Amino acid sequence: METNLLLELARVSAGNLICHTCGNAGLELKDGVPDRDDLGRRCEVCGRTIDPERLEIFPDSTLCTTCQKGDDQGIDSAIPDYCSQCGTPLVPVKSTVGITRYRMSCPQCRR
Repeated sequence: METNLLLELARVSAGNLICHTCGNAGLELKDGVPDRDDLGRRCEVCGRTIDPERLEIFPDSTLCTTCQKGDDQGIDSAIPDYCSQCGTPLVPVKSTVGITRYRMSCPQCRR
């Protein structure tokens, strides 16, 4: 379909469209068609939009700054383990005795 036709269809039905997130009716249309860069690239881990400044410096980046920092520190970006007692996500804690080791601990229960 042509872009102009799609925009006209969107204008005609804008008042009837309902947002799936907030439930509000109506759609605000801006003039022009957004560029691909305006839509933003999403982080592969958390789904947040990657900052345009980051993409200028690292155009092939697939992670946002927060997830990249965790990846650089060796923190697994997979779904976290949860405490069996309270359900809080476990965090890595460094042991203080002998050889440096890490274990997963609950910040709520301290277990």
